[in-house]
Amino acid sequence: MDFSVQVRSTLMGEVEEARRNWEAERCRLQQEVQEVRGSKKHAEEALVLAQQACQARAAELRSAHHQHQEELNRTKRDCEREIRRLMDEIKLKDRAVSVLDKALGLQAGHAHRLQLQTQAAEQQIAAMRDAQRVGLNHPASNSTPNNAPFIVSPALFLLVQNACKVSETS
Repeated sequence: MDFSVQVRSTLMGEVEEARRNWEAERCRLQQEVQEVRGSKKHAEEALVLAQQACQARAAELRSAHHQHQEELNRTKRDCEREIRRLMDEIKLKDRAVSVLDKALGLQAGHAHRLQLQTQAAEQQIAAMRDAQRVGLNHPASNSTPNNAPFIVSPALFLLVQNACKVSETS
């Protein structure tokens, strides 16, 4: 029995040593599990904070994008309004230019007519002077070379009469 007691005590020593080793290993593993759980908790908190920061940044970017879109649309409307105003102004000025161009054309035609009448009056005055010099101051012989009658306005007729009177006195 000595031997069995000896084996038993050896086995009990080994069991006790295994139990101490197992307890030490278990404590070490529990401590490691606690550390891992703490690291996991810190990592999860950091992840939550990062997600919140990311969501906040995304909200800021959406808000800024929305504001920029509103500003862009406002600027676009203002530009379109300004373009319409300028186009209306151009149309008004174009109409004014057309009216002035038409008036200028009418005045040019009137000036041309007056110039032709002045030339005709000058020709009549010259013909009358020539007739007076020759002594043929006869109303029947007062005709143009192509025998076409002149249409003379009363003002032009008075001008011609005055010119003849002036030439008679000189």
